[in-house]
Amino acid sequence: MELELARQGPKDDRRRTHKNPAHQREDFITKMLQSSGITVAKAPSGMSRNLENTSSWSKSQKCMNWQVEWIREADAGGRILNKSIEKWPISDIYSLLLEEQRRKNMSPEEKAAEKKRKAEESKERQAKKIKSDEGLLDISPLSLFQDPTGAWNIILDQPTLSNTTKLESQSFTPRKLASKYQFYLHRPKTRSSYPKVLVPIDPTQSLCKVLENRTVLEFPTIYVFESKELPQTFMLEKAYIAATGDGPAQESESEESEDDDTTSSSDSSSDEDEDTEMEDGEVA
Repeated sequence: MELELARQGPKDDRRRTHKNPAHQREDFITKMLQSSGITVAKAPSGMSRNLENTSSWSKSQKCMNWQVEWIREADAGGRILNKSIEKWPISDIYSLLLEEQRRKNMSPEEKAAEKKRKAEESKERQAKKIKSDEGLLDISPLSLFQDPTGAWNIILDQPTLSNTTKLESQSFTPRKLASKYQFYLHRPKTRSSYPKVLVPIDPTQSLCKVLENRTVLEFPTIYVFESKELPQTFMLEKAYIAATGDGPAQESESEESEDDDTTSSSDSSSDEDEDTEMEDGEVA
């Protein structure tokens, strides 16, 4: 048998090797992040930060669905992880998070009372809608539609309501967020001899816009304070750059990492374009 194989010589297997779906997904997500200038610094496999990263690509929204670490003061809820669509404004994301927490902390009696209240409000809205529709369907006197010659030259269609308007009126709108909240993006991989560095966030901007040309440690960390004065354990990026000269572009170069379990930025994407429609999937 071995002699026969030796006579045949090595097989020239020119079949194209196909990447498995997980690698295709990772390459696709990496390219999407690179197009926005977002660098993901990877923590060692198996470390808590790495295991907590459930960021994924949303097929329905066609954008990233980020795992986001929200850090509040202890009396305001402390640390919490929450998935966030990157197209949404920071204020809307946080408003939805607060609403979700509020519902989760409600007692069964409170949940029943809220369900009853919402049912009554829905009935009232439906009654107003029916009354409004009846007004739209009222037919005006014939003289308004007949020209002076007595000839009919138009066909009057029945009025219809826009399905889009109906859907929009029924969709959930985040509650307006109180102006007391101050949001900051944490800048990782800064010099350990300095306090934690924070970047002020405009809450009207989308998460994607906030992360443009930024580095995150596995996933974004956003600090939320109710006071404009930062605690002494933090400093603004503007002051940090003035003191060190380390701008955002240099943050991964020759700097001491404040987190011992971090490594350099995420792996580069494949040179080969993948013409594949991506499914929802986690960042590997």
